[in-house]
Amino acid sequence: MKQMLLLLHICRKVLGYPGLLLFTLICLVIGCSGRGDQDITAGENDFQGVDTIRVPDIHKRLDISEVLGDYKTVFLKTDSLLIGKISKLLVTGDKIIIADRSHDGIFVFDMEGDMLFHISQSGNGPEEYARLKDIGINSHKGVIEILDNVRRQIVQYDIETGEFVDAKPYDFWPRFFAPLPGGSRLFHIGHVRQEPFKPDSTQAEVYITDSLNRIVRVNLPHKASGLHKIYLMTLQNIYQRGEGGVLLVPMYNNHIYGVEHDRLKPQYYLDFGEKTIPEDFVLNFNRNPNDYGKYFQNSGYASYIYDFFESSSHVTFSFMTEGSHHKVIYDKSTAVAVAYTFWGNDQYRFNILPIGVFGDYHISQVPFESLKDRKGFYELNVPGDSLGNYREYLFLKEMVEHNESENPVLVFSKFRPIE
Repeated sequence: MKQMLLLLHICRKVLGYPGLLLFTLICLVIGCSGRGDQDITAGENDFQGVDTIRVPDIHKRLDISEVLGDYKTVFLKTDSLLIGKISKLLVTGDKIIIADRSHDGIFVFDMEGDMLFHISQSGNGPEEYARLKDIGINSHKGVIEILDNVRRQIVQYDIETGEFVDAKPYDFWPRFFAPLPGGSRLFHIGHVRQEPFKPDSTQAEVYITDSLNRIVRVNLPHKASGLHKIYLMTLQNIYQRGEGGVLLVPMYNNHIYGVEHDRLKPQYYLDFGEKTIPEDFVLNFNRNPNDYGKYFQNSGYASYIYDFFESSSHVTFSFMTEGSHHKVIYDKSTAVAVAYTFWGNDQYRFNILPIGVFGDYHISQVPFESLKDRKGFYELNVPGDSLGNYREYLFLKEMVEHNESENPVLVFSKFRPIE
C-alpha cells in the first residue's frame, strides 16, 4: 500500500492531476481484468429456508427392510468388455452414465442395462484426455464432461453418440467438479495451492466459473475462515441431488450446501443434539494438524459426513462419532429420521453405500465377486433344503444367475415414509 501511494505521489508531481487520473483508471482496469468478476463468499452465509435434519438416538441394529418400500435391479450388459470399478454414476433422462476410473473410460447404458456406447479416449491427442479424474453431465449442451486434471481441461463428448465435441482449458488446480445449469461449473479446490495461476486472495475451497472456466465466484476462502489449519471438506464431496443439482458436503461443519443461481447456499443443517460439532471447533484447534484426527475423535462430536444423497423423497448419509460409522435415513415429507449402526447384510440389499440417485430411488452397486462370495457362504453353512427360507439367499441367487456379463449389479432402492 505504501508503495502504491508513493507511486501515485510521483505520478502527480511528474504528470499533474490529468496524468494522475489516467494512471488511476489504468490501474483499475488492470486490477479488474486480473480479478475477473469474482464475488467472494456470496450466499454461503444465507441461512434462510435451510431444512434441519434432527438425528435421533442411534440404533445398534436396525432391520432396514422395515423402511424399504421397493427395490429393483439393473444388470449391466457389456459383452466381453467388463467394468473394472465404478468410481461415479450419474443418471439423466433415459441413460445411466458410469465412470470406470480403473480403465480410464466411460460406459453409457439405457435404463434396462444395455450398453449404448463406451468412451475410451485416454491419451495426449487433441480429442483425448490424459486422465479421467471426474465426470459430469452438461445438460445445457447435451454433453458428458470429463475433468482431466493432468492437461487441465474439461473434455466434452456428445451424450447421444459419445463423439468428441470440445475441450475447455482452465488455469487452476481442482480436485473434483460438477456442471451447473446454464453451462457454468463448480470446482472443488480443497487445499491444493493455486500459485502461480491465482493470487493468494482466491485460495478457497470452491470456485464457480462461467462456461469458459473463468472464475466468477469463490466460496469458503481459506484466509477468511482460518480453515487452512485443517481440511474443511471431504475428499470427494460433490454429490448428486435427485432433481439434477449438486450438493457440497463439508467434513467438519453442520451445513450441507447446494448451488442456487450459481451461488453456494446452505440447504440442510445437521442437528446431532449434544454431539453437534460447535461452529468454532476447527478454529479453536491450534496444535499440530496431524493431531487433529485424535483430537476430534476424543471430543465425541458427530461429523465427517459422507455418502450424502438426496432423492425426491429421502436423504441418506453416513457419519462418524467416537470412531464408529453410522447411517441416517431422513424422510423429507415427514421431517423424521432414523439412525443406525452399520451391519453386514445391509451392503447387499439395503443401500448402505449409495453411488447415485434417480427420482425417488437411491442407487447402490454390488460387485459380482461379492455376490458370489455371499451366495457361497449360505450354501456352505445352510442345509440345502433350508436355503429357500432365506430371502437374502434367493435375492443373491437371482442376481448371480441373471448377471451374464459379471459386471457390478445396480440396486435401485426406494424407502417408505418414516413416521
